[in-house]
Amino acid sequence: MLRVKYPHIESRIFELAVDDHVIFVPRDQLDVELHGREFDTSVSQITDNVVLTNSIPESSCEVDTIRDCDLAASFSGLPLTVADLDTIIAGKFPLSPTLVDARPGGDNELLIQFEQPLTSSLSDAVKRFLGGVFPGYILSITYGMKAASPASDVLNIRPLKERGKVPDFISSDEQWWFDNLNEIYAGRIPPSSFSVTENAGISCFIHGTAFPNIDIRQALLAYDTIFLEPPFAERDLGEEFWKSQSVGPTELLQLIEAGRLRLVFSQPEERSDLGFIREAQEANPAAVFGRRRLAGLIIADAVETADEYILGRPENLGSLRNIIPVMAEELSVPIHELAQSILYPTCLRRASFLPFLKLGGMGLMGINQGSHFAETFKRIRGKEVLIEADTFGQAIHFAHVLNATYIPHGTGKDYVNSWLGPMQLFGDRLNFYRSFNSRIAAAWAENERIKAEGRAVVLPPVPLVDFDKRASLRDVLEYTSLPSDRRKARSLIGRLANLPESERQVEVERILQELFDYGLAKDRRDRSIQWLDVGSGLGAYAAGVNMPPFFAGIFLLGRLMETARKLPSMDRFLDTIESAINPSRKLNEDLQLLSKVSRVATLRS
Repeated sequence: MLRVKYPHIESRIFELAVDDHVIFVPRDQLDVELHGREFDTSVSQITDNVVLTNSIPESSCEVDTIRDCDLAASFSGLPLTVADLDTIIAGKFPLSPTLVDARPGGDNELLIQFEQPLTSSLSDAVKRFLGGVFPGYILSITYGMKAASPASDVLNIRPLKERGKVPDFISSDEQWWFDNLNEIYAGRIPPSSFSVTENAGISCFIHGTAFPNIDIRQALLAYDTIFLEPPFAERDLGEEFWKSQSVGPTELLQLIEAGRLRLVFSQPEERSDLGFIREAQEANPAAVFGRRRLAGLIIADAVETADEYILGRPENLGSLRNIIPVMAEELSVPIHELAQSILYPTCLRRASFLPFLKLGGMGLMGINQGSHFAETFKRIRGKEVLIEADTFGQAIHFAHVLNATYIPHGTGKDYVNSWLGPMQLFGDRLNFYRSFNSRIAAAWAENERIKAEGRAVVLPPVPLVDFDKRASLRDVLEYTSLPSDRRKARSLIGRLANLPESERQVEVERILQELFDYGLAKDRRDRSIQWLDVGSGLGAYAAGVNMPPFFAGIFLLGRLMETARKLPSMDRFLDTIESAINPSRKLNEDLQLLSKVSRVATLRS
């Protein structure tokens, strides 16, 4: 957790005695006199006998730190509750009885209690596993106490035996998760191997809620694939969503069967209509993506990004350790905010293990770009926007890993529109981290070209066509079956989305008038296209220029290089960065590599 908060540091752990440790960090990377209290209050737990120091202690034994690629090799070192441990054991050993209790005893003993005895075939395997989770403890396993009622937190992933009858894909996802968790964190399962994004083409992500959403038929006009998080069935929230769509689950099954719509879950699948989910899986098994799989995709993307991200490469970390403290002082920002801004892929990789283990895709709460934005915004403006920023930040990240455009819901007022600027910034930063890599020098140039062309990663739900109520989804499917038609619609949506709001309204009205002149029926809509900034100041920071260190990627890199030029021995670091920004500098060197990839950016000197 120290290396999550300060991802740039090089730390070492020393053991003074059993359960008595110190963590050493060089003073020039993190001054304990300045940051020791932050460690005590926001990193270490109350029960930990560990301190932060700038001096290596005498008469001590150095302890190996866990490498990033080995985070999931075992579950040791995690602050696990009994419920967490029960879920892990049930996931790894599906036939095991319910875990009732786990607590320390005397003389380095750990008391483990199950509801029923372990079978002989399970006993040795479970003991070996628990020995790895709690190294150095003497295990004492007993049986017989009745298990307590399941935890009330509806978001936590509980053992399958406590979840009633669930669709088959949830059971297979649970087994897949525990079988592959270490492989994902080690980088041996790339995001490209996940079937949910296969052959998706140009896609969008819509979160189904009770609030008004874009008509799915509108999205079909422009996108090859729609990723939809289904609405909750509880409290009639799902019914409200279907009403707002003028379509029902039966019609959506047609889209799923046709391969145009795929269901994605970040929250408990049971909160949606399980009957509909089962039917969807029968119609197209590849079109239903549970929250365990979504969590795996997010982690795989984070690991690949962290491994390839130029600023996070081992040969550049030494320079960053010198640059970050100086740059933080120049910008008058907390050092942890700047370090996390520069090295977010590393932070996400290290911070995600326990939250994703507990919550699946919802583990992004508190560790997405929206969370970092809210921290900076509160420091600068004194206003708390964490809930809103976290919610939008998660949605942007979901869309990002699905390679989709996020289309937020509309409330009929100005609330969502006030967040479009920050959401674009969240997406810009995620694209920056992913694109600024060593696979191909032109990746950075391609990313900048996307922004220059105004291809948005977040689009307001702009209604383009007022469908006749008698128009069925089959009609829409038929008339959007050609990729050329969808390209035309995307072009129109993109052009409208990037116009200033005042001009967008005028342009939509002009188009609607032309449609009317051709005899097409229209029912004017006012909602979702008359938004204004709420005046909270969010829009003023859309470019990220006025919120150090929450800059857009290009500004963050510019300030980083500006600081590096002031420090000695930075020539090699600067050359690495400049070569990636301006790939034409090493054009001859890259020509052979460029010829091997299918997507080649045009290089201009």
